[in-house]
Amino acid sequence: MRILIILPFLLQYCAGVEGLKCYTCSMTDEETDQSCLTDPDNAGITDCDKKYCISVRVDYLDPKDTIQSLLRTCVDTPTFINQVIEDETYRNYYKACQTDLCNGGIGKDLSDATDNRNGDAITLLVPGIGTDAAHSIVVSLTLILVLQIVLFLHHI
Repeated sequence: MRILIILPFLLQYCAGVEGLKCYTCSMTDEETDQSCLTDPDNAGITDCDKKYCISVRVDYLDPKDTIQSLLRTCVDTPTFINQVIEDETYRNYYKACQTDLCNGGIGKDLSDATDNRNGDAITLLVPGIGTDAAHSIVVSLTLILVLQIVLFLHHI
């Protein structure tokens, strides 16, 4: 009976887990609005239910360093993780990361930064940790504590 009293509070506490926050916007060289490149904070931030934040920037090779398009979004499986790929016409910058708002910056290379939120040049992925390990640990310890209290009250 006592577990039925505690269970709704426990479920409400656990339901507060949020997803990965990513910049989400796109632009091309034909658009006058360049906020996706210059001001991603105001271009769009989404609470994603995916595993990765990504940015894909495409530059023309000629004229050099001229942007063709930029995409910031979230995906479960990125096409590439932190790679620069060239063909005859374009240079493509692919960035993928797993922390909140890590797909910022100008999207051009692996070491640029906007408020240090563009991700790391080297990313270590550990299966099972997720994007908010500290919160997971708190929830686990809280569940253990609640179960111990319930068992204690049951034996009284």
